[in-house]
Amino acid sequence: SSPQDDACEIIFLLGTKHLDPFGEKPDPLLLEDLLPSSTARKAFWDWLKGRPNETEFRDAQNAAKNKPTIEDLAQTEEKDKKVDEPRNEMGIKINMGDDAPRVWTESELSAM
Repeated sequence: SSPQDDACEIIFLLGTKHLDPFGEKPDPLLLEDLLPSSTARKAFWDWLKGRPNETEFRDAQNAAKNKPTIEDLAQTEEKDKKVDEPRNEMGIKINMGDDAPRVWTESELSAM
């Protein structure tokens, strides 16, 4: 086994078997983060090509690329907050501040 083989094996493991900081869930590292140089990435792909675990590496990398980022999660959380804001039947935001007058929807009025 050559030093390049050893390095490629380590990169393969980091790109497929790496776990999150809590050691609970798979969190494979992206090849682009491990090997910023395109020449180094090409050497890795050449090493991996035709090996039985090539598909495993490609699948792990695709999953890692499609994983939501922290920014994505923050935007989703912000959207969820906006969804919870009360709105009337026409979708207009209802101001529910302490000093705001109560706005009754048509269905609430007809239920009285």
